[in-house]
Amino acid sequence: MTSLLRKYCFKRKSKQRFNQKVYDKSDYDESYAPTKKVLGWVAIRMTHNISDNATKWWDRFYWFEMFNLFLAGPSELVSMVSTAYEAQTFRDSIKVFRMMPCFGCVVLSMFKSINMVIHRPVFENLTNELRAMWPQGEVSDEEHEIISGALKQLNIIVKGYYWCNNALLISFLSPPYFITIARYFGHDSPMGLHFLYWLPFNP
Repeated sequence: MTSLLRKYCFKRKSKQRFNQKVYDKSDYDESYAPTKKVLGWVAIRMTHNISDNATKWWDRFYWFEMFNLFLAGPSELVSMVSTAYEAQTFRDSIKVFRMMPCFGCVVLSMFKSINMVIHRPVFENLTNELRAMWPQGEVSDEEHEIISGALKQLNIIVKGYYWCNNALLISFLSPPYFITIARYFGHDSPMGLHFLYWLPFNP
């Protein structure tokens, strides 16, 4: 258990520099590794050297997921509108404000991801051009101060956003499991779906 925590939660850098002012391409690659990992989870292969045939299969999987979201979107919108229309108390109004940010973020992410899939060469070109401009070798003190400060800020933002989204995902996935355990021990709890995959229908 301890080894798993060290590997995934408290992973240390295997590469230790003797000279902190020496940079290479791996420093740039590590800055967007979490983003690349998340894109891989939703079937968006960005900056991957894969064959055209593999790319087609990944694109088909992506559009299958997107088709399900497009079917579920209108029903979620109707549910949000009906909840707002039937709200009579302050507690009912809170439900609407809890639904709006989630629905808005989903819609925004959907359209952004579509742009990434349709215009993949453009996004890859942005990444590759910045990578090509990344310094290699030893830099001056002023350059080191600028680069190290920018890397620290970037890593804090990217990893913070990454782990906050993971915590949000766990908060949405965990309640059905607790309900199932409670029902197993005899408590009268309402049944709930395990949202491991968002389907537009109730199986």
